[in-house]
Amino acid sequence: MLIDRRTLLKSWQAVATAVAALSAIPAGLFFALGARPKGRGPGAPDEWIDLGLAAEVTDGPWKARRFRREIADRWKKTVVDESVYLRRRGDSVEAVSAICTHTGCLVQRGSSGFACPCHKSDFDEDGKPTTGPAPRPLDRLETRIEGDRLKLRFVKFRPGLTTAEPLAS
Repeated sequence: MLIDRRTLLKSWQAVATAVAALSAIPAGLFFALGARPKGRGPGAPDEWIDLGLAAEVTDGPWKARRFRREIADRWKKTVVDESVYLRRRGDSVEAVSAICTHTGCLVQRGSSGFACPCHKSDFDEDGKPTTGPAPRPLDRLETRIEGDRLKLRFVKFRPGLTTAEPLAS
């Protein structure tokens, strides 16, 4: 049985369409299910960062602590430098984010608390805003002491809101 030219071309069009549709399924699933990076956010694993010896944080004023964390998405891993402020209160260690709640600039220690150089928000010693456009206090971060090590659950929050809403990473 011979196939004429028109039937052959129609069958190849059907095969090409089926191949194109099947190859689009993985990309469609990827975007439908979401390409969420690993890190903080809904459904993210519990991530505690080791900040070193807990005994290094002594009673007194807030001290800046820098650390590195790795952010992994589906294609690459990125190392990011972050900052927090720590202070000891008895047996516990408190931590506040060094990120201003207005637009996300880094705050600096001042003589009576914290100051954001970007839009002139000032915060008192407990991180509560005293002047400027910051809509909420500096974000508190969870800490715990395991043995002699200080652990921090680092979360970035969406700036500009009156309530603390975690970002996805």
